[in-house]
Amino acid sequence: MFETPEARVLLLLRDLQEEMRNMRGELAERLTVLHDRLDETRAHVESLSQEVRSTGQE
Repeated sequence: MFETPEARVLLLLRDLQEEMRNMRGELAERLTVLHDRLDETRAHVESLSQEVRSTGQE
């Protein structure tokens, strides 16, 4: 089947849009993982801070 240059450009644009949607999904997943790790790290730091404070009071 013969494709006009315009049709080929439209197909490429469609493919790029699909790829961008997929990348956004992957980035959202990674951001969620990083956010969860940050929350865990904050909780750990807070726990260590409390431990240091209680050790200093003894």
